[in-house]
Amino acid sequence: MLVMGLALAGCAAHNAATHSAYENVLRPGDDLNSLLARAGLNETERREVVLGLHGNLGPDIVQPGHVLTVRRLGTTQEWVEVALDMGVGGIVTVEVRDDGSFIGMAPPDMDGNEVAVRLDLTGDVSSSVANAGLPRTVAAELQEVLDRYAILDGYRLPGGSIDLVYREPQAVGAIDTSPIQFASVDVAGDRYEIIRTDAPERGEFAVYRNEQPIIALGLPIEDAPITSTFGGRRHPIYGSARMHSGVDFDADYGDPVSAAGDGEVSFVGWSGGLGNTVRVDHGYGITTVYAHLQSFESGLAEGDSILQGETVGTVGSTGVATGSHLHYEVRVDGRATDPLDESSWNAALASESPPSHTRMLLDAFRGMLEDVF
Repeated sequence: MLVMGLALAGCAAHNAATHSAYENVLRPGDDLNSLLARAGLNETERREVVLGLHGNLGPDIVQPGHVLTVRRLGTTQEWVEVALDMGVGGIVTVEVRDDGSFIGMAPPDMDGNEVAVRLDLTGDVSSSVANAGLPRTVAAELQEVLDRYAILDGYRLPGGSIDLVYREPQAVGAIDTSPIQFASVDVAGDRYEIIRTDAPERGEFAVYRNEQPIIALGLPIEDAPITSTFGGRRHPIYGSARMHSGVDFDADYGDPVSAAGDGEVSFVGWSGGLGNTVRVDHGYGITTVYAHLQSFESGLAEGDSILQGETVGTVGSTGVATGSHLHYEVRVDGRATDPLDESSWNAALASESPPSHTRMLLDAFRGMLEDVF
């Protein structure tokens, strides 16, 4: 195992004089566009900055406590730089010309004590991770994400390696959080890349295999028998042959129902024959549906971020149903697919690639690790 400290930085800023600067700590209710106007940006400049931040990092990237800095740069103030300090999330900058045209966007400058580690996969995965001398929380988090996304399932070990970047606690006696920032797993010709996301509605990590995204979907109820599978069937109430757009889990009234994967709640409410229904958007056009619920999780609302395993509601028989059960669907671009066939939604990801901001982060981590190893 090789260990080396490093600091990751975004793109280099232009070398030019700063003519004016505005700095503000965001408070609850602050509006990004209004703050940029207060800083002196015109409408076209504001539009490009907002599009740059929201389009690449998500609409919820700006939060209370973040520090917004606006500078006029260049010999004649010909461009503006907007920096958003997200604390532990790093600093991201957007630059536009005075005519509002977009110059570029730098990924978060993650100053701090980042540690790069390379560990060889010898024997089984658990022992390889456990024997790597990683901080306890790093080892646990790495093992969890490897298991959750089945990254090394089916691969023959020993063989392959993991390059890992994590952040050490900064203060003496600080809590050992040591969050993983990035991991690259090379095994049998495949490269898996795990990167901590800046969009919490998509979960803590984005995972790619050979630059194609992977979505991990579990089951909404564990150890419950399936009474009706996906496909054509005779409807139990109407008696006619109809397409069954999901699978039914046999469960008791009040049994908890969990989100099958990380995502954003896109619907909570009554949906015709499906009764009380929750829908979760997992990105890339993939949505899961939880129907015939007896009740919703307290406080659950559209727009909420949710992680795999968190409760969305309880089993019921609302809508058109013959008894207590969960009707569960996986939809790809609105089209129902077999929830038990992983290939049905992975096929939808074959043409996807990392979004622009994530690609910048991936390139930064790759470059740094190449320099280290």
